[in-house]
Amino acid sequence: MSSPAIIVAPLIACVSLGAWLLSHRRYRTTTDTPTSNIASAVQGYVELQGLAKTHPSAPLFSRIRGLPCVWYRYLVQEQDSDSWKTTQQETSASTFLLRDATGECIVDPDHAEILTAHREVKQVGGQRFTEYLLLENDRLYALGEFKTLNPVDTRLDPHDDRGNLLADWKRDKPTLLQRFDLNKDGEIDEGEWKLARARAKREVEKQHRDLRAQPGFHVLGAPSNGRHFLITNRNPEV
Repeated sequence: MSSPAIIVAPLIACVSLGAWLLSHRRYRTTTDTPTSNIASAVQGYVELQGLAKTHPSAPLFSRIRGLPCVWYRYLVQEQDSDSWKTTQQETSASTFLLRDATGECIVDPDHAEILTAHREVKQVGGQRFTEYLLLENDRLYALGEFKTLNPVDTRLDPHDDRGNLLADWKRDKPTLLQRFDLNKDGEIDEGEWKLARARAKREVEKQHRDLRAQPGFHVLGAPSNGRHFLITNRNPEV
């Protein structure tokens, strides 16, 4: 065996072993993790399945073909002797929605292994364009860390919010007098101001109750403990 072959053969074996280990890890993880419904999924590492949807207010289009999609990756390569040299590449970073029969979840694809059946290669002269896509309405399998977040900061400060509300009332003196100047002397005395503070306290408490009663939103992203993060429109067990 020639010396180049002696060097190349072990490298090929290492690459093949690495690919097999990754595929085996993916298979074991997907088969060992049951599918959850979005509405009832536990907080933590979960498997979800559903349809890919773009944010209605932020549509995404692929860079090469201009197709509506939820994720893309493209490469521009130039021919260099017998090989291709990558001169430009980009991966979209936008979040998108995953929807099943029970609800929807925001998916942050950053750091995910993304496997897609949508791949197209086009060659124009000495340039080659390769595009990978996840399309709107693709049926997706996603494996990652699931969190339900409250739409407001739960550490609301009643004291600060009451102060801010009272300050707003003071700036609108005619309305303040109309509401709390009980003796109609054109001033807010100590007793009337005590009444205003009590009213502000009740209004802030109601605002906080209403805010905390709003439904949370679900997010799927990269696991913080380094576990496998996978998004695919293919059968992940193959």
